[in-house]
Amino acid sequence: MRQIARLIALMMAAMATVLQVVLESGKWVLRTVRSAFAPPVGAGAGIEAALEDGSDVGAQIATAAQAPAPAAANDAGFPMPLLPEAPYDPATDFGEIARSYIRARVTSRPEPDLSMLDETTESWLRALTLGECQRLATTPPRRLSAHIRGDHLFRGLAPCHVRNPALPALLMADTDAPDDRDREILDDLADAPELVPGYQAPWASRAA
Repeated sequence: MRQIARLIALMMAAMATVLQVVLESGKWVLRTVRSAFAPPVGAGAGIEAALEDGSDVGAQIATAAQAPAPAAANDAGFPMPLLPEAPYDPATDFGEIARSYIRARVTSRPEPDLSMLDETTESWLRALTLGECQRLATTPPRRLSAHIRGDHLFRGLAPCHVRNPALPALLMADTDAPDDRDREILDDLADAPELVPGYQAPWASRAA
């Protein structure tokens, strides 16, 4: 950087003066005169120092760019994660554990840890027959959880928990395009409402 600054200073000095032949006292002599295209006097002064200062600024910018960005903080000043953690849902976990256990029964997979389950749920799982496990092996965890809680029972399968009748039933949405899960609930509400104590049919609200 210092060599480049010196080279630029020499070039500016060369531009500042030119050789010219002039007539003085009847004789032709060679004089150095200022060029009309040269920058003003003093324009190259301090150029080396300026470039060195510029290099220091560039180094500071590069160092700042490599520094890790500070974590976002909440109103209390504590760092907080970029993505919120998913809330703990024991019903979903029960469904996942139940499916892992059922698949272990019909395959050579090791049995999962059932210590998170309550005694009623563990006893229900262990009482399942091989045929029932084969039937439930591809069931989504959410559907297994609904049976375990007693919200939506499987046909021809022993219940696990008995749903508290004091709990309000979830009113199904009145829609012309229900998804597969909602369609199964609606079908059972129409044909066997005792299987879906956790849900209320949309036509019940229309009748009211």
